[in-house]
Amino acid sequence: MADQNPSEGKARKGPEPLSILADYGDREVFERKQKEGYDEIAFGRGEWVDQGNYDSRIIALWAFYDTNNPDRNIATQQFIKIRENLVTRRGGSFEEEYSQQELDKYIADMKITLEGRGRLEEVIALFDEVNNK
Repeated sequence: MADQNPSEGKARKGPEPLSILADYGDREVFERKQKEGYDEIAFGRGEWVDQGNYDSRIIALWAFYDTNNPDRNIATQQFIKIRENLVTRRGGSFEEEYSQQELDKYIADMKITLEGRGRLEEVIALFDEVNNK
């Protein structure tokens, strides 16, 4: 494939979407992003990356897009793991915003693969399925 934009993701088999929502989805964050005008979402996972004194891995990244305002920064919610001296721990979650160019660089640097984008409202509706399982 020639010149694929890293933030467009690569097709690959991954965990079932409902289990991803159960493990890393935060309905309050998703609904807040929807109220802020974001209407599309993508999911990503990263590989271990050497950070010098420790390794880190983005175990889940939600990217929120505003298709009505393409120049707007892309908002993210990320969950990180840290590995130091053979001990692995969850580093918590954080939110960050990026321009498209900044996100593309971050995705490449952190070895993240983004899955295809979908409608945020449809993902929010899946929370009811997750809670009924």
